[in-house]
Amino acid sequence: MAACAPQARWVDVFCERGAFGADEARAVLAAGKAAGLMPRVHANQLGPGPGIQLAVEAGAASADHCTYLTDADVAAFFVLLSVAANDTTRQTTSHAMKALTDFPDQRAWLREDFDNRIGTAVEEFIRWASPVMTFRRTATTDFELGGQTILAGEKVVMFYPSANWDTDVFDHPERFDLSRNPNPHVGFGGGGVHFCLGAHVPRAQLRAIFAELLRELPDIQAGDPTYVPGNFIHGVRTMPCTF
Repeated sequence: MAACAPQARWVDVFCERGAFGADEARAVLAAGKAAGLMPRVHANQLGPGPGIQLAVEAGAASADHCTYLTDADVAAFFVLLSVAANDTTRQTTSHAMKALTDFPDQRAWLREDFDNRIGTAVEEFIRWASPVMTFRRTATTDFELGGQTILAGEKVVMFYPSANWDTDVFDHPERFDLSRNPNPHVGFGGGGVHFCLGAHVPRAQLRAIFAELLRELPDIQAGDPTYVPGNFIHGVRTMPCTF
């Protein structure tokens, strides 16, 4: 856990701010360098050494015709990698552990036949946690959704917890039901080009984490969490556990 702490603090710099601009980019870069995660990162820095070189090719093989990422681009790229590969899974683990404490019947049901039941359980963990709360998109064309006209170029905010508790989609969404099937949650996105390419990784991680937790610490109990402020990640800052 100690090894994860610098990365977690780095991600929290972004999650607590809830926006991303020049100031946020500088804060993330500074936090990453302080944690030793980005020893030498600069958008226009090339050459040998331990640094990280990132460029987007503009249709030509020569570096002279490449468009290099700005500091804000580099910071946003690393935030995406850290949040997608780290924060969403650890937050889902925390929320799921709290739910297994609050709903002991569901914990007992899962433990009775873990291998055959963990598949649907993981999907409910993700729906229940909804670790990503919001994303914003820009409409590319005029469209009407739910009687509301959205014009090309307008910004649209998506609220993932709202979708995951939609009573038109889910039967009793307020229930933590590990046998829920089907479970069309949007924890990985709603499909299409923005669907999470690594969705299989957190599913495998959650399966492995809870296999070990429930085997080694079958009576573990989660206390009341404190939360990371912000409107992007449904983050748990602290949550005492006893076993």
